[in-house]
Amino acid sequence: MIIELHIFTNSTVHAPSTKHIENTYKSFMDTFKYKVKTTIWCDRNPNVEASEEYINNLKKIFPIVNHEVGGLSHGYHLAAKTSNSEFLIMLEHDWDFIAENIHHTLPQLIDGMRKDNILHLRFNRRPQGNISMEMDTGLLPVKGKVFDFCTTPLLGNNPHIINRQRWLDEATKHTHYMGFGGAYGLEEYLHASPLIGALYGPLGHPPTIYHTDGKHLTRQY
Repeated sequence: MIIELHIFTNSTVHAPSTKHIENTYKSFMDTFKYKVKTTIWCDRNPNVEASEEYINNLKKIFPIVNHEVGGLSHGYHLAAKTSNSEFLIMLEHDWDFIAENIHHTLPQLIDGMRKDNILHLRFNRRPQGNISMEMDTGLLPVKGKVFDFCTTPLLGNNPHIINRQRWLDEATKHTHYMGFGGAYGLEEYLHASPLIGALYGPLGHPPTIYHTDGKHLTRQY
């Protein structure tokens, strides 16, 4: 299998409702229109009391739900270590894709990642190169073989695609992985690493994702 989708969730204030993760999955499918093996990784925290019902509700929707997960970093490492796919799409449960700003299909994105040897391709929630946000500084525009992108020193958790084997070989050693409940700061460790990733689109490209904020009580998804 060339690519898999992995969605990471936890039992938040909205549990046992699955509306956030359903919305994220629907947004992915509506944008890319590409059927792909999907695996859910669920941490029972922080709303442990509702977690059992939440997990049961997830199992009614998704065929593969792993629920012995101690946080995002633990699930992320397990996904990378246990998959046999060449590429993995890594999503947290509370994002929308902005389809009109994504001009390539999933196979085209994979083709471009291969041809330009991209380790980590991230979708951006800010206009590309908006340094006023104090994020994504130091971007270098690249005219890619399939799509334009910007190199970035920040390998973030926002929706992204990884070259799985390269991630295991090159990124894992920077993440201080310690297993169940003991792997913290995945994003922070990667930010401090010398690794270079890519942002989809040229400088000035508009946002391609929107955060629906699954921790926020007033978000009614």
